[in-house]
Amino acid sequence: MTEDRLYHEQMLSLSRQVREQPLLTNPTHMAEMTNPTCGDKVTVMLHLNKDQIEGISVQVRGCAICEASAGILLQIIKEQPISTPQVVLLEDINHTIKKWFLSPISDPAPPAPFSSLSAMTPVKTNYRNRQKCATLAFEVACVAAKTPYALS
Repeated sequence: MTEDRLYHEQMLSLSRQVREQPLLTNPTHMAEMTNPTCGDKVTVMLHLNKDQIEGISVQVRGCAICEASAGILLQIIKEQPISTPQVVLLEDINHTIKKWFLSPISDPAPPAPFSSLSAMTPVKTNYRNRQKCATLAFEVACVAAKTPYALS
């Protein structure tokens, strides 16, 4: 992958994963946010049991960067130990992602479970105006963990 190629195969693969994942049928928490600059719209649904994430689904209507970052979120959640409280976990993930984007351009992606974040290297290095696209899913997940889903 070249450092300046925005839509590379790893990013497109992560995007496809999000489009192909099933939606939760029994969410307990949900949030939705938009990125007014790009028009991305992200919905995160969680099934929480006390402090544990038992299910997550992410719907993205937007660019491939936003879809790929949602794919990274799904991968990170699946790799976490079950004993990690969900609100703490999501806040830590969001903090790590934002910290990496604000770090010097030469800083590599954090180690596992964040290694797939390397797909966002072109956004970090050459397309800084698209970073909101790359962080939106993580922000929405934090809000969703604090927002019970009310059935109407």
